[in-house]
Amino acid sequence: MRIGVLDQSPVRSGGTPADAIHETLELARAADGWGYHRYWLAEHHSTPGLAGASPEVLIAQVAAVTSRIRVGSGGVMLPHYSALKVAEQFRMLETIHPGRIDLGIGRAPGSDQRTARILRVGSGALGAEQYPRQVQDLVAFLHDDLPAEHPWRGVHAMPAGPSIPELWMLGSSDDSALLAAHLGQAFCFAHFINEQGGAEVTRAYRERFCASPDLAAPRSSVAVFAVCAETEDQARRLARSRDLFIVRLYTGRPAPYPSVEEAERYPYNAQEVAIAQHAARRSVVGTPEQVRERLLAMVADYQADELIVVTITHDFKARLRSYELLAEAFDIAVGGKTMTMRLSLHTWTLDTTPLPEALAVIKKTGWDAVELRRLDFERAAQAGESAEQVLALVRASGLPVACVGVELGWLWATGEERARLLRVFAEQAARAKALGCATIMSPVDRGRGDAADAARSIREVGDIAREHGVRLAVEFNSQCEQLNALGPMREVMAQAGHPQTGLLLDTYHLGRTGASPREIADVRPEEIAYVQYSDVPRTGLEAGKALDRLPPGQGSVPFKEFFAAFARQGYAGYASYEAPNPAAWKRPAEDVAREALAATRAVMP
Repeated sequence: MRIGVLDQSPVRSGGTPADAIHETLELARAADGWGYHRYWLAEHHSTPGLAGASPEVLIAQVAAVTSRIRVGSGGVMLPHYSALKVAEQFRMLETIHPGRIDLGIGRAPGSDQRTARILRVGSGALGAEQYPRQVQDLVAFLHDDLPAEHPWRGVHAMPAGPSIPELWMLGSSDDSALLAAHLGQAFCFAHFINEQGGAEVTRAYRERFCASPDLAAPRSSVAVFAVCAETEDQARRLARSRDLFIVRLYTGRPAPYPSVEEAERYPYNAQEVAIAQHAARRSVVGTPEQVRERLLAMVADYQADELIVVTITHDFKARLRSYELLAEAFDIAVGGKTMTMRLSLHTWTLDTTPLPEALAVIKKTGWDAVELRRLDFERAAQAGESAEQVLALVRASGLPVACVGVELGWLWATGEERARLLRVFAEQAARAKALGCATIMSPVDRGRGDAADAARSIREVGDIAREHGVRLAVEFNSQCEQLNALGPMREVMAQAGHPQTGLLLDTYHLGRTGASPREIADVRPEEIAYVQYSDVPRTGLEAGKALDRLPPGQGSVPFKEFFAAFARQGYAGYASYEAPNPAAWKRPAEDVAREALAATRAVMP
């Protein structure tokens, strides 16, 4: 289950708007470490209790102080602005932080009506009734694909680039949901604003979804207000602040977020009690177990793919603790210790299983994502299927793609073969980006060559990766002649010095070369681009062969220590189980996948 944070940058009574912004940055860093998938910034104007007036500005800073989490708007209130300007702002953010930016849009004012009128001053101001056209224009500007007959054809949203932010349409009614379905965009229902009919609205979105170049299948989430504490009484007491905040807001007296003590002293009248009770129906409050149970029930009812959680308490430490407890309840934090790696299954592990069946098995058995090979596309082509059909198949599976492999051999290739390999590299990079995947990988060449030539090649393919908005993870291979250990590989990568490239660390090859988890401490966090893992047999190893890989715990690799070392270095990406083994290929794919996932969880620290 993917879980994200919606941060409204609340201003506490006794605090300042500046405090609210600094707390946003602190919470974002914490959420990144706890394993949350998204961090969305809200837009509100002239609201004393909410400081986030410019999500597009705050996104840039949040993305800069985090390393893994997706960052976006929740959302930009599009009727206030030009579609071109919004497209340019978020193209700029995507250029600076490729593969990490979300653009959530809504049509609500995010303010009172007087403020909304001021925001829309100008001869080109549009009313909310123009929202559907604005969304279509925004999508066209993001893709640089305005229709031939469009009056703005020839105008381009800059900076141009190979990738665009992930678009989400936000709403609390069926209007936005049906528009998102019609345009083939992701949809998030704001349960924290309106709890009535949300499940029916989201299900209708899924039923009426029309595939688009952005999404082949519906993708939905539900945004919920939640407060966790160690006891139910503590959580309910913390939530009293929201009761008073909502009462003041709904009765035309907006103010900073009150303390629990203010809320307990406040003399509610009958109308205000009714307002608070109604607002409480939109809240999930309790212990981590209670909150988790209710949220999972909502996800099932909404048929949602993700959760977005908004938590506000007057005490910032209590707010941090609530998100931390929720992360632990959903197993984002493992064993009471930060462990944010998500688990992917490499299709080579299920080599003899056709790709459609392999994807179904990977999803059914509970893996977080899939890693694809170049061979998956080649086999499809041999069967008469296009690369676009493979992409559509993967999108329809609903599985995130952790990494896409490229063809090896480019490191020391020359002439026509080099040109071909670089074309293939660019193709795979483009396919990864089309799948929303931020990482591509390649093993090094098996032979020998000049280290300086290898570094130049890494810089060249690093430039290609940058053009496509992905990062290249380069894997040393213990069975190669030259780049067959961590030390030599790090030296070549350092000589290349390309920021869009990094190391792929595979526990199998680390284990076969005798590398210890202590050596990972010497690797700088920014060097690690991707992790693969499988176990090494204790006996019977054959030189030059690597088709004997095992599930964790069945061989000689100290997995708990390696995984803990990766976590200490701040690695929070995917760890992919790559375990080609002819003995496993003879077994049912579902059995292999289940066994591997259980074995992995058993050795995670």
